[in-house]
Amino acid sequence: EWIPNTLGTPTGAVLVYYPYEGISWTGLAIDTKWSSRSGAQNDEDAPFYNASTSSQINYTLMSPMAGAVNNGFLAVNNLNVLVVYGRYYTGANIADDVQAVVDGLKFLNSHSLVDKTKIGVYSGSWGGIGTLYGVAAAGATYKPKALSLAYPVSDVKALKAYLDDIPNRTANAGKRAAYTAFFDPYLRRINKGTEALAGQATRYDAYSQSALSSISSDIFVIHDDWDTLVPSTLTTSLMSTIASTNKVVYSQRHTTAIDYSTFDLNHTQPTQSITYTTALTWNYLFLVTELVDPSTTRIIAYNSTDLVAQFNQMKAMYDAGQNTTGFRKVLALLCQPNMLMKDLASSSPQPDAAGSTLLHILMVNLYQSNWSTDGPTACANLTATPPF
Repeated sequence: EWIPNTLGTPTGAVLVYYPYEGISWTGLAIDTKWSSRSGAQNDEDAPFYNASTSSQINYTLMSPMAGAVNNGFLAVNNLNVLVVYGRYYTGANIADDVQAVVDGLKFLNSHSLVDKTKIGVYSGSWGGIGTLYGVAAAGATYKPKALSLAYPVSDVKALKAYLDDIPNRTANAGKRAAYTAFFDPYLRRINKGTEALAGQATRYDAYSQSALSSISSDIFVIHDDWDTLVPSTLTTSLMSTIASTNKVVYSQRHTTAIDYSTFDLNHTQPTQSITYTTALTWNYLFLVTELVDPSTTRIIAYNSTDLVAQFNQMKAMYDAGQNTTGFRKVLALLCQPNMLMKDLASSSPQPDAAGSTLLHILMVNLYQSNWSTDGPTACANLTATPPF
């Protein structure tokens, strides 16, 4: 789905990779069939499907308008947007995810409205496979400037080892069964994409982090230590593997470890969570910083209620003696020039404010009342007297 800028002149572009969402407008019979469905469905078009043993998947139809609206705050910054749909429900395997992103990068590099030096990619979770291995496969010719990811799967070998170890993490039979059921569709797609090497020790090497070492794009990743689906240790090892020199990680840390017997199967838990809106704010803030001319007004949406909760959690970690130094680079994104923050909170939204002003307000209210006098001072203090 191509959403060009309205200027008619070359600007940056973002490839947004949606691995799961359904579409109905291709004219293909399989998309038409699935477009009448919703929610939990038999994974009948996927590889190695067995009606007796295979788990279901969730299906959600996305209209072209919804695809555009979801990425409105990229488009409003005069960025071109290319939404690439992986169409998980059609039986696409892990190799297809990678190829979808490669094809998207080639499209953007061939389009006259795209500044080839300012291409970014956004995705999350399973979309990390397509994004990271797609960028590695595309090579230097199609290298994007920036990658922005949330809870990404980045190493199949490590993920499989994690799943194999679940029985050692909990004696709860119900939870063990839930993990098996949840990951069944993924494992079948992984095995289909690697079946040529079945039985060989190197079967999954193409999707282990060593294959990503050449990636040198600037990168932002957000991850939660309480992620029970994609362990946050994958992001830690990813950042030490890739060649990128500009790496920013927002890690939601906690004072206690994951409880596999009681925690939800999710990327974040109901308490001390990173909400979807807050994660998207930071992901898009990084992309806009990387891809939009700093001399122009750059617009970012946020939710003040969620952001205050996030700052409170970070302060609680700091007060508990946890290492929160990595958060400084995340906060610094608010200090980039011409960042206009628009509050989308449903109740009592705050007035539009510069990113630096927002930083000042949050830090004075939640951290130290005398920490800064205004936005510029707050940004200067990030280096001189860092809060975390």
